[in-house]
Amino acid sequence: MLQKILHKLFWGVFRHLLSDRQYIRIRHYLENGYLPDLDTPKRLSEKIHYIKLNEHSDLRRLVADRLKVRDYVTEKAGSEYLIPLIGHYKTLTPKTWNSLPDRFVLKAAHGSAMVKIVRDKSEENFAEIRAQTENWLNSDYSNIGREWVYKNLPRHIIAEELLEGPDEKPVTEYKFFCFHGKVKLFYRFEYRPDGARRSFYDENLTPLDLSFRFPESGTSTPLPAPIDNESIIRKAITVSEKLSEDFNFIRVDLYLTENNIWLGELTNFPGNGFNPLVPDEKDLYYGKMLRF
Repeated sequence: MLQKILHKLFWGVFRHLLSDRQYIRIRHYLENGYLPDLDTPKRLSEKIHYIKLNEHSDLRRLVADRLKVRDYVTEKAGSEYLIPLIGHYKTLTPKTWNSLPDRFVLKAAHGSAMVKIVRDKSEENFAEIRAQTENWLNSDYSNIGREWVYKNLPRHIIAEELLEGPDEKPVTEYKFFCFHGKVKLFYRFEYRPDGARRSFYDENLTPLDLSFRFPESGTSTPLPAPIDNESIIRKAITVSEKLSEDFNFIRVDLYLTENNIWLGELTNFPGNGFNPLVPDEKDLYYGKMLRF
């Protein structure tokens, strides 16, 4: 009961009164049960917070922009890894809506998790989708989790082609943790009827008994099956290392099929630092790989 009260107070008015450092310490404590070390960080989660507080580079801000990152990817790895762009708009108008194909994806350029998948435009309500995109445009995503890279980014609605695998199934997403330009850890992210599933592997494609701490869902995760599409994964690792070579740490999110690789996004602060690796010794182990 006390924990629920503290969460409610924090997410109410109290968080707006805190500095970024205070916000991180208190939220991390509420969600994980301990105060993070922000001065001499050792865990990977703590070092993500440290980067967030201390490393304000133009490059990190550039790759957070879903439009500008496309030029960066083209320069570093090649345009063939970009999801085909249909267009980008200051606002979603009826004329724009009518010009879009039957199937596509809408995203906001200035934040994360602002995505609308349209599988059949004729079944969608334009007024509802316009209201949703206007809500995105009116949102300062940096306020939600104090991720400075999103503050004052230009606000656009992006339309991209809808990626699909065989039998119109969603394309599987892989997320590669890159330390000083080298992949050391990645996971496969899949949506299932019983919820999302994350299967972890090391850079040698060895399955790992590893998970994130999500307070709402616990930590139990079965050991994943071995990788069955090794060649495309190894190519994705090469692409990830090209895209990460200018960073001490970043996560490269890619969509993969048997023959294709597309960029999802470059994630500066995975989980915003609030989802440590479990067990704790793994958060410490991968934290050692990130040097300042």
